[in-house]
Amino acid sequence: MEKPYLLLSSCLMGIGISLCQNTLYGSISYLSMNFGQEIYLWVCAMINLPCLPVSLYQLVQEKRYSVSDPTSASTPLLSHINDINEYQNQRNETKRLCWQLCATYLIGAVLIGAIPFIHTKSALLGLSLVVGFLQANSFCVAFRMVSLPTSGEAKFLQAALSFGFQGSSICVLFSQILSGFRVNTKPESFDMPMMNFYFVNACFSFVSILGVYNFYRMSTTFTYHNNINDRTESQIETSTSADKKSLFSWKGSGLDKTWQVVLALFVTIFGSVIIFPFYSYIPSSEGTLMANMILNRNLFYVKAISDTVSRPLTVILPTVIASKRLLLVTSLARVLFVPVFLLYVFTDYIPYNDILCYVFIGWYAFGSGYLKTISYQLVTEMEMSPSLRRRVSNVVNMGFNVAIELATVAGIILRFTLLHGKIDEANMPH
Repeated sequence: MEKPYLLLSSCLMGIGISLCQNTLYGSISYLSMNFGQEIYLWVCAMINLPCLPVSLYQLVQEKRYSVSDPTSASTPLLSHINDINEYQNQRNETKRLCWQLCATYLIGAVLIGAIPFIHTKSALLGLSLVVGFLQANSFCVAFRMVSLPTSGEAKFLQAALSFGFQGSSICVLFSQILSGFRVNTKPESFDMPMMNFYFVNACFSFVSILGVYNFYRMSTTFTYHNNINDRTESQIETSTSADKKSLFSWKGSGLDKTWQVVLALFVTIFGSVIIFPFYSYIPSSEGTLMANMILNRNLFYVKAISDTVSRPLTVILPTVIASKRLLLVTSLARVLFVPVFLLYVFTDYIPYNDILCYVFIGWYAFGSGYLKTISYQLVTEMEMSPSLRRRVSNVVNMGFNVAIELATVAGIILRFTLLHGKIDEANMPH
């Protein structure tokens, strides 16, 4: 395998998955200024809403695209025949998944280009809902693709995919700097810097298609050779019985081995998503509306950069969290800081300090990216058959998306039970 090119392809695939979403998130100040402060909360909710339905659909479709387990062959001849069949099945599946990703990225580019022409809240929320469907589907598809190789190589590919997934926000930052897009731009003005901002991001979406094509072109032979030569007796013994279980059973879904990782991922995602929509409510210590808008925008990029930087460290420093138990304990400890954030935003108990806010968001986002990537890598390192690995990947994605849904609902409840209009009225545009 030409590893650098596959890693680059995985990174580009990750960028394409979240680029449209992060383009909206990167417009936090622009959206709040023109559509009201609450719009950001609802945009986040619309983007997150499709995650669980799409994940459920992917889980149900598992049986339809089931790959036969070649480890069950009883003779060398049958084993060789099954190896060939497995290769062809994986090649066909990879091709199908690549077509899905390419179509998703093309639609995403069109949606990004349409944002400057949206002048109403309902249209913006409708577009956000479509973006949510595209992102949820492409995330499941891409994660399945990078999980096809053996665990040793998939670990690097998943880190690259995760890096690109969050790194698309850096592309958005680059577009904003390059275009000179201003916070106080009006939607109906068709301001040239604003148009350039969304045009450049749409171009990034087109470029990500090259990563999909290159991944498919290079990964098929690599997947075939490793899956034939990398089977162990323990893999055959532990996974064959699980393959015969129901997809929705404790052992058949792989939860008997992965529940600690799935729970850790759930807690990590929940803690990250529940505070994210409230970035637009964080007040600046300067006390002016423009200072609030600038702080909100900058916090998004601090979060994005910290999250992005943390992901490749899971490969550089793999022994920091090397067990499922330690991963779970660390995730539970991190989520305890959510109340601290809520106290800062909703009350006057903690004095407003912009520097403190930057440090907290940066540290919290760093932990989020690191723990999420470690979770996927620990699952990949477990020995299991190809069919069980597919099931486990769907179950892990299910935990990821359930956390997003519950955190979104919890965020909306917090908005209407804790704010009481106090901060909202203070920061709304006049």
